[in-house]
Amino acid sequence: GPQTVEYRESIYVGYRYFASAGRAVAFPFGHGLGYTSFAYTALRLSHTRIRAGDLLQLSVCVSNTGTRPGTEIVQLYTGGPGQSGFRPALELRGFARVCLAAGESRIVEFELDQRAFACFDPARGDWLTEDGMHHVLIGASSEAGRMEATLSWLSLARSMPISSDSSSSVGSRPSSSDMA
Repeated sequence: GPQTVEYRESIYVGYRYFASAGRAVAFPFGHGLGYTSFAYTALRLSHTRIRAGDLLQLSVCVSNTGTRPGTEIVQLYTGGPGQSGFRPALELRGFARVCLAAGESRIVEFELDQRAFACFDPARGDWLTEDGMHHVLIGASSEAGRMEATLSWLSLARSMPISSDSSSSVGSRPSSSDMA
C-alpha cells in the first residue's frame, strides 16, 4: 500500500527549539562573520502598553564601531508570556539590512501589529494574543548582542481573525537610506 511520512517538527524548529530549551549553539540563527564590529543603543518603543488595533513602532541606533565599512542584519524577535504552553521563547518578526561606513550610525525602524504578539490556538481555530508581559529583543542573531524591552498587552485573551492580508505590517520598515 501507500507509504506515509509523519511530520513531527512542530513549531520548535531551529532557533525556536534552542531558545525554548535553553540550549547553547555554536552558530546561532542569523550569525554572520565580518571585518568590523557593531553596537546597538537607544532602543525606543512608541508604547509600553498595547491593545488590539495599536501599532508598535520601534527604533534602535546601530553604529559601526570598527575601522572598516560593513553590513549588519538587525533582527527583531518577540517573546510572549508563554501561558498557552505551546509557544517558542523567541520568534523572528522582522529584520533590516544596514550598510555602514566605519564610525557611522543609523536609526533602524520597525513596526509591529497585533499579529506579531499572537500565537495560533488550534482549539479555537484562531490567533490569540495572550494577556501579560511581552518581550521585544533586537540584535545581530537569535542570541548575540540583544537589546530588550518589555511591554504589556492590556486586553484579556483577545483573538484576532485569521487574515492573509498582504498589507500586514509585521516585519521591518527600514527607511530608504537603510536600503544600500
